Amino acid sequence: MAIEAVISVKDLFIILLSLVGIGVGIFLIMVLKNLAGVLKNVKLLIEDNQENMDNALKHLPEIMENVNSITGEVEYALDDVSQSVPIIVRDVEGITTTARITVEKAGETINTVEEGVKDTVETVRANSASMTTYIKIITEILKVATSRLSKSKA
Repeated sequence: MAIEAVISVKDLFIILLSLVGIGVGIFLIMVLKNLAGVLKNVKLLIEDNQENMDNALKHLPEIMENVNSITGEVEYALDDVSQSVPIIVRDVEGITTTARITVEKAGETINTVEEGVKDTVETVRANSASMTTYIKIITEILKVATSRLSKSKA
């Protein structure tokens, strides 16, 4: 005797969906169990640090006053610096301009001294050449004069 069973597509889908539902249910149970463990650890952490949190909350107004005071001091310092920076920049520009002008004047002075030295050297050269010529002429005149005087004595 053979037993025949007929399963319709509808029944097959119901069985598959039931198996998926059971799998999702098991997964959700595991997630909830892990979540419960995490929440238990968070609760223990809060209980262990309750005194520190209460202390921090108790001092929070004082901390905020200190933050406000520091913020005011920083704002005052920044205002002071923002007023000083343009003055410093202006002074630096003035010093730079003065230094540039001084360097330009020094360059002009050096150029003037250089031209004076060149002129002096050229004058000395020209004068020494003409002095050499004068000395040669005087020497020739003296030679001629000495030779005439020696001929007249003889």
